[in-house]
Amino acid sequence: TQFIHTVLENSTIKNLSFKNINLTNEKGIFNENRGVVKSISVVNFSQESTGEITSEDGCGGIVYENQNTIKNCTVSDSTIRSGENVGGVCGLAEPNSQILGCTVTSLDVKSVEKNVGGIVGKTDETEIRNCKLTDSQLNGANSVGGISGKSKNSTFENLSIFYSKLVSDYMYVAGVVSEGCPNQIRDCTVRQTKIVGNVYIRGICHANKIRDEGKIYIAGRKYRLIQSN
Repeated sequence: TQFIHTVLENSTIKNLSFKNINLTNEKGIFNENRGVVKSISVVNFSQESTGEITSEDGCGGIVYENQNTIKNCTVSDSTIRSGENVGGVCGLAEPNSQILGCTVTSLDVKSVEKNVGGIVGKTDETEIRNCKLTDSQLNGANSVGGISGKSKNSTFENLSIFYSKLVSDYMYVAGVVSEGCPNQIRDCTVRQTKIVGNVYIRGICHANKIRDEGKIYIAGRKYRLIQSN
């Protein structure tokens, strides 16, 4: 399915498998959300590509590109094999979009590229609140995060990562956001989660500046995250 323009809600999608497909054209159950996706449950979703996976071959558990709102959705017992920008809920979150109250459980992701997140692969001026990742394994070449692989000017609030494993083959891996400059991180919890990488490994975030109500928290090459409320 290509686009969502209006409201999609109160539905369950089970046992859907995409195999031997071209990920350049098919990037998830829905390619793009321009409306509201609400109370959708995805169970046992599987997506694998045909042939060589390239950097353009991204994927989301529900939607690849989110331009509006995804709310109170769940993804469970699912598998994704993909390229750049991979997330349990969506692959890419555009400016002024929202991901609220979503839960991802038992997700297995293997990406040959960067920007891998339990909720979203890459964000730009996005709000992510009240979301949870549990019992999942994420593996990517670079930029792997429990919530988001890479972020720019986004808000992360009241997020949980439990009983999961996050692996970056090269660099940038963290419990919440692995790379970029989030605007705000607060009330986030990472527990019983294994974080594995070679360079730039963080429990919460790897970023230059994180702003939270006028305060600046610093994480970077020579610093630990000082504080995350």
